[in-house]
Amino acid sequence: MSKRLIIFLAIVAIVGFVPAHQSRAAELATKLKGRILLQVESKGEAWYVNPKDSQRYYMANGSEAYNIMCGLGVGITNIDLAKIKASKTLAEKHQGKIFLQVESKGEAYYINVDGTAHYLKDGEAAYNIMRQLGLGIKTDDLIKINLSDKDTPTSTVPIVGQFITYEFKAAPTKVFIKYDFSGLISLLDPAGNTNPAMYSFYLGSDAGFYPVGTFLDIDGILKGTPTRAGTNKFQVCVKDINGRSDCRMYSLTVTSTTVTAKISCPVNSRQSQFNSGMCSCNTGYETNLAGDGCLVAQNRMTVRGRIVDKETGNLVAGATIKVAYQDENGIDKSIVANSSGASIDLTGNNYLMYLPYYLPDNIAVSVNAGEYLPAVMNVVIDSSLERAGKYQMVNFNLISISDKTIVIDNQLHHLGTNTYSGAVNSQFQLSAEGLQYSKSFMVNKQQLQSPKAFLVITSKGAQNQNPMTLNGQALGALCYSPGNGSFGTLQWEFDMSLLKEGLNQIVVNSEFNVNYDDFEFINMMIEFRS
Repeated sequence: MSKRLIIFLAIVAIVGFVPAHQSRAAELATKLKGRILLQVESKGEAWYVNPKDSQRYYMANGSEAYNIMCGLGVGITNIDLAKIKASKTLAEKHQGKIFLQVESKGEAYYINVDGTAHYLKDGEAAYNIMRQLGLGIKTDDLIKINLSDKDTPTSTVPIVGQFITYEFKAAPTKVFIKYDFSGLISLLDPAGNTNPAMYSFYLGSDAGFYPVGTFLDIDGILKGTPTRAGTNKFQVCVKDINGRSDCRMYSLTVTSTTVTAKISCPVNSRQSQFNSGMCSCNTGYETNLAGDGCLVAQNRMTVRGRIVDKETGNLVAGATIKVAYQDENGIDKSIVANSSGASIDLTGNNYLMYLPYYLPDNIAVSVNAGEYLPAVMNVVIDSSLERAGKYQMVNFNLISISDKTIVIDNQLHHLGTNTYSGAVNSQFQLSAEGLQYSKSFMVNKQQLQSPKAFLVITSKGAQNQNPMTLNGQALGALCYSPGNGSFGTLQWEFDMSLLKEGLNQIVVNSEFNVNYDDFEFINMMIEFRS
């Protein structure tokens, strides 16, 4: 069905997109993962399809190609790289990937589809490889592959502006529309901020919410695709580490210009308000299986709950609830929902999300809200609840941000080689991103005066003595997770002398013991205690 969306946004220009059919796009992206594509109907522009996220990355020239390909590479040991070079069969299993020789000088190698390893010495070498190994593709097929978040244009939101009208076609696939509110930082006087690198953004309480299908990251980027008609007035706020904040009001109207076609739905269901081509069962999940109708409850699991301020008990509006997962094609994706400032049902819940049936038995559900510390909870998938017309209840009590805690990373990560066995500790939400993880973070002088420091991390599947370092010094080993395959939160005290004022770096490695350990972790923080 063709639908046109007209978006009126106060003080912001919105970027258009080209839609693609979801199933064909996913099939094409999966088929071309790891390939270098040349846009033959244009000027021969080169693109790289990242095997990890199946998105295309634009390589404007040799230097950009080198930077992008190395930036998307994963670490590999000298021994494993030698095995890949020596075995074409093994190399073909890793075709399209880029490996970084971490035990040497970080040399980059691209594994072609024929199993040949090509050394990316510099920009010139990357350019030659790009031209020699590139596969021609028509523009109509190219645009079916999702553009990388990196290459998606971002509309900068000025503080003062006018209404600007843009026209869009409805898109059945995932697209990235982004509005950048980071300019609001200029409203805060930098002189009084003890750490100018740390700001957070959140939805203000003086108005409503942004459109369904979009969400606000704590870095000030509003992302997503509006899926429901209506006018949304909302307030975006910025806050520095000292607690000073400022807010601005915005208005976004999404209007459907065509009448939604009616479809026939089975018993105990109705036409979905989110996807006009599907039926929504009265129990909450959606289905397009008209024959079986709403008896096929395992297709979805409904999660509801309350997100509240732990100190006041008040509902928290605008929190982002997220579940990362791999779809049936092995592509990393995420499901995102937002909390309301008021109850959405008779039991007082303020958020709702639907999860697909093919998730692991235990998953990490994370919550981020601008003025609060991120939170994560292990949730056991129980499809019997949905079949019984019930839902999973997951509540969060959020704690306000303070200088006593440094949030290093609130995203889910999977280290390892995707080579594992066993039914309990081998159910992961994402594909492995490599053998090593590193992250930089800031520490101020006041924090260094704390008597004690603790590393807090939530992990799953860790079984080997996976070494961790802080500023190049041994920090300990990530070596334990609950034996039932769930996520567990670990915390241990470490020597304060490992930290320094200013920029610090933490590194996590997957240890080799018969095989490299595959494990996931999320919500890494440092807590300063008395």
